[in-house]
Amino acid sequence: MDRNMDGGGDADGETMRDDDPFARLGPVFAGRRALLLEDDPALSDHVAERLTAAGFEAVDRFETGEAALEAAARAPYDVLILDRLTAGMDGLEMLKRLRAGGGTSADAPALMLTALGGERQKVEGLLGGADDYLAKPVGDEELVARIAAQLRRAS
Repeated sequence: MDRNMDGGGDADGETMRDDDPFARLGPVFAGRRALLLEDDPALSDHVAERLTAAGFEAVDRFETGEAALEAAARAPYDVLILDRLTAGMDGLEMLKRLRAGGGTSADAPALMLTALGGERQKVEGLLGGADDYLAKPVGDEELVARIAAQLRRAS
């Protein structure tokens, strides 16, 4: 089943179900908190729903880099999921400032989830502090698997 991060389910309208093998990642995600910087409300809802279904305790969503930076500096997050195309401070700049300035989430794994998918943009993201980089659209299963891999490495 190919579910895409395009704001909806797959072509058949399916969504992540309890019998989905990725739902078994619940113990990996139990008690975990994610910060999501995404200014598209439909996509933000979609990603948050998928992560919650996979077992995340909380997914805090932000539309601006400034708000995400303030939250990440104050609250501990287990993973940061950041868009590069947001108004004002984008996800890459937010991450650079968070890494440089410290705070409770400064060392959290960061995954860029963005429409900017060129090789140069990916390299900029990785060199700018991201631990992984995914170009939209991406399947739900790949996103969840990559987040699980980041959390495994951070543990």
